[in-house]
Amino acid sequence: MKGIGRSLITEGIAEDIRHNFTHLELETWGSMHAAVHLYESFGWVDGPDPLPETGADRFYSLTLAKKASASEDRFGRGLAVMATG
Repeated sequence: MKGIGRSLITEGIAEDIRHNFTHLELETWGSMHAAVHLYESFGWVDGPDPLPETGADRFYSLTLAKKASASEDRFGRGLAVMATG
């Protein structure tokens, strides 16, 4: 099913914002081209290489923020995702 990854990330980020998380991190593999493209399309920022024992070769972070006057997403929530780097 196409678009499931985007939907999962959208819902996950929205839930993190509802729980007042302000920063997210993930590790992945550069060979997962579709996943890397998806993360970057959401504003995840490539960071320093992860530790070798994790097995991953890419590190990403995302800074989350609530806007005072955000436009609503497709579920009627006034949430915004902003990346800083």
